Amino acid sequence: MRIGTAFGGAGIALIAYAYVRQKQVEEAVARGGYAAFNLRVSLIFAAVGIILGLGTIIIILAESS
Repeated sequence: MRIGTAFGGAGIALIAYAYVRQKQVEEAVARGGYAAFNLRVSLIFAAVGIILGLGTIIIILAESS
């Protein structure tokens, strides 16, 4: 149950950030510029995804034994 909640929270965070990012890109394109992606944000989302993935694997292995 807890890992499902974590996946839901991560999904909501990704959707919210995607909305903000879309606005940044639209503004940059309107100016004729480029909106670079924030490396820190990508690392945070990657780390959360890895942690959730490992947690899922651990739960599956623990329940199957």
